[in-house]
Amino acid sequence: MDLPEKMRLAQTGDKEARSLLAREQNKQILSCLLQNPRISDQEILQFAKARSLPEEILSMLTRRKDWMKKYPVRLALAQNPKTPLALSMKLLRSFRDFDLRKIAKSKDVSVHVASGARKILMTRGLL
Repeated sequence: MDLPEKMRLAQTGDKEARSLLAREQNKQILSCLLQNPRISDQEILQFAKARSLPEEILSMLTRRKDWMKKYPVRLALAQNPKTPLALSMKLLRSFRDFDLRKIAKSKDVSVHVASGARKILMTRGLL
């Protein structure tokens, strides 16, 4: 398939087509996948967890309020090292204490995100 066909399929395809196209590294195809009206919350969560996605695609996830209302999606984005730092820091304020402790101890997140989680825990009187 050529690029325009893949982009069209990404915007209208079924779950099987979307799962195959989600492995693509082309930003245009990934962007079209996020525009598919049939994309599920589980697929969005997988996108948020994917460490191979470019920063631009992760930023696109944050522009949809209905996705950002989902706690697991926000948590996955904050724990993804490719998520822009400013966004990760902003998301930290909305997490439960248990998850903040996990982030503060994690070696998979940025040093700045881990220290931000510790600061929030300190302001809450939990450290």
